Amino acid sequence: MVNAKTKGRLIVLATLVSSVFLPNKVFSQTFSDLPDSIRIDRVIVAGNVHTKTPIITRELEFQPGDMVSRGDLQLARKRIENLYLFNRVRFLLLKDNEETVLKIIVTERWYIFPIPILSFSEHSFSKVSYGGGVANYNFRGRAEKLFFLGWAGFNPGLKFSYRNDWFGGKKRYFASVSLHSIRRKNHTEAFSDLTSLSKGLSVHLGRRFGIYRFVGLQAQIDQIIPSNSLAAANASGKDLWEQMDFFIKYDNRDLHEYPTGGQIAKIQIGYAWLNGSSHQTQSFACDFRLYRSIKSLIFAGRASGSFLHGTIPAYKHVFLGFGERIRGHFTEVYEGENRLIASAALRFPIIPKYYYSLSKNISSLRDLEFAVYGTFFGDTGTVFNQKSECRLKSLQSGFGMGFNIVLPYSNIMRFEYAWNENLQGQFIFDGEVAF
Repeated sequence: MVNAKTKGRLIVLATLVSSVFLPNKVFSQTFSDLPDSIRIDRVIVAGNVHTKTPIITRELEFQPGDMVSRGDLQLARKRIENLYLFNRVRFLLLKDNEETVLKIIVTERWYIFPIPILSFSEHSFSKVSYGGGVANYNFRGRAEKLFFLGWAGFNPGLKFSYRNDWFGGKKRYFASVSLHSIRRKNHTEAFSDLTSLSKGLSVHLGRRFGIYRFVGLQAQIDQIIPSNSLAAANASGKDLWEQMDFFIKYDNRDLHEYPTGGQIAKIQIGYAWLNGSSHQTQSFACDFRLYRSIKSLIFAGRASGSFLHGTIPAYKHVFLGFGERIRGHFTEVYEGENRLIASAALRFPIIPKYYYSLSKNISSLRDLEFAVYGTFFGDTGTVFNQKSECRLKSLQSGFGMGFNIVLPYSNIMRFEYAWNENLQGQFIFDGEVAF
């Protein structure tokens, strides 16, 4: 319902207007004039009023006294940007007698937000959710995240969550816990106007190996009460869904908000029990994404799949046309038990990223980013059931072009036009990068 992108909505309109009128552009610093490698004797951090210094320096992956390449410095700076705690991160190399000092200058964002919720779910203006909550994106100054949210309207609910992406020092553990009570609209054709009340707990625990490798387990327990008792597997009309998932992930994307290089590969295997051991479901999901830059051009590709086997209640079906969509068939809905998607894109800067400030005295309003990218893209995908085959003729495909606008606080706005196989066109307005 609400993710980290929500926090920027409070300032998006102001930044759109100000980006037109403010002339003080400051472009991001590069290290092209440095030697291939340099010895870093000392590291100092400036600008972090709330964030603890070790939260920043642990992302460097090198120690004082190490020889560091230009590429290492660039990647370290981007890893700090991926914390989503700062508007901007700059690296300066200074000479102090015979020492080379790396000075890291950060511009902190707001980290505590009262969140007014006004969202349009599933890309539809008729599915309005409204409410509010509080989010702390930098709890204790250690990049821990706390959320408490409540909303009415479409898919009403309550949610509390806590997330810590790194604890345990060099062992690099990560964990999260989430409690929720949400009434969801189920878009199955098996039952008309089916909704399900879901009350549950989810616990996530894992370990990061090195910089880019992650291994974890997720346990989930849900009590699900469909509005139509016939949709439940249990005669009482209430189902108990217990699930355990194991995943491995490799993620070396340079910038998570709008990648220009790197890749992500994630494989997840799950096992679920519906009402104890009487009904069982196995799941397998994979997601592979690749990003490559040649000069100013960005090539991006994605292939993903989600597969279920066993007992699958109607409220656990997967879709194209809600969370996942095929541009060119953006508003069309397809239901099944398995899903395949593939996408490709060519992106290029129209307005290269620059930084501007709304206030010289307020850190959270300094060094705000803005950029515009053009894009050409193609999507294809399908859904199918366990007892049916995935056939090429069942693929839904589309292609098109558009603009991606990068806004402060990690917000993305997309304006696109897409055509389907019959060259029927549609305009698309959406948030977040497509993949």
